[in-house]
Amino acid sequence: MKIMVLDDDQVMLRILPIQLRNFGLRAKGFTDIETFADAAIALEHLYDQPGQFQLIFCDLQMPGMDGVEFVGHLAEAGYTGRLVLLTGEDDKILSAVRDLAISRGLTVIGALNKPIFPDALQAVLASIDDVEQVQAAPVPRRTLHDAVLDHLPAGEVEAWYQPQVSLRTGQVLGFEALARWTDEEFGLVSPANLPAELATAVEIERFTGQVLHQALLQLARWAADGRPWSVSVNVAARIFSDAGFPDRVRDLAQELGAPLDRLTLEVTENEVFTQSSVQLETASRLRLKKVGLSVDDFGTGYSSLATLRDFPFSELKIDRSFVTGASSNPRLATMLEANLKMASELKVRTVAEGIESVEELRLVQGFGCDAGQGYLFSPALPGEAIDEWASSWDPLRPEFRAVGWQASASPRL
Repeated sequence: MKIMVLDDDQVMLRILPIQLRNFGLRAKGFTDIETFADAAIALEHLYDQPGQFQLIFCDLQMPGMDGVEFVGHLAEAGYTGRLVLLTGEDDKILSAVRDLAISRGLTVIGALNKPIFPDALQAVLASIDDVEQVQAAPVPRRTLHDAVLDHLPAGEVEAWYQPQVSLRTGQVLGFEALARWTDEEFGLVSPANLPAELATAVEIERFTGQVLHQALLQLARWAADGRPWSVSVNVAARIFSDAGFPDRVRDLAQELGAPLDRLTLEVTENEVFTQSSVQLETASRLRLKKVGLSVDDFGTGYSSLATLRDFPFSELKIDRSFVTGASSNPRLATMLEANLKMASELKVRTVAEGIESVEELRLVQGFGCDAGQGYLFSPALPGEAIDEWASSWDPLRPEFRAVGWQASASPRL
């Protein structure tokens, strides 16, 4: 596998490869380093050698195609390797582009200011445990948009589950059910991979019902096994305009034997409520049936305070863009604290998404967040893997010992 260094500064193109070789990356599976001063040419080589470049160092300020545009092309091409961003510009620009790249589905393992010091570079590279485990998937010329534009899955959708953990006790509280399906060319696909015009299409609602059915079935199994776990399911805001929806949810839960008080329906904040009487009626009836209502991706959309005031939401999920990296970014930390303070004043439960490090965990704990989910605990899991994960989950293992979980037999939900 190869490393790509993209920078219009010839000095950087000479020095950075030397620094990289000094860290012994060949032992981790990298066989060569190729340097490029032109982003367009680098992109051509990326297409000509699909899957070969599994680590890219990209400067942001370049003539012609700049680093931001190059990052956009990487996302469109489905690049699956790791990315390190470089710049001599302001920290805010570097942080903004990092967040943009992550939101486009790229794996950003570092964002470094120039000049690059060895200790900073070594800290970034330390996150690479075993490059041989990275899937060397070829960069597809056929886009995911082309693959699903005319056909979205009808019966193959599967619910995967990402754990939610109490930030007070470390106990497992429940799981968020996430739609997944397998495409012959693109492998495991989720709605987050889809272009915006598809993610909001009627077809997406078609398999939302399938995920809800599977999640309620899983909830019934947990209840029968004495597991006090809850489950969250994403739904479109426009479903609240359907006055019959609460009764259908109730009937399905009764049919499957699932406790409704352990179900939460998540609505993405970007989907603005019209605050119609029908929506308010539907939301109120769901809450009367003990179904939780959550504002997903809070802080990224357009919810008005009036919407949060008038609709009976029971939970706010703080978007990962405010959590991931917040422990080392004072601006993010300030916004994260403000969102959690607002939620506390609204007296609703809070869940922080995108917790990837113990430092981020301790930060959201300190700000009073109730629950968290993220790769620090576990990625989304297929249903059959949940019990094994739950059996192995131990909040007191070495990396969590400094977190300070509070012992409690019944953590507050």
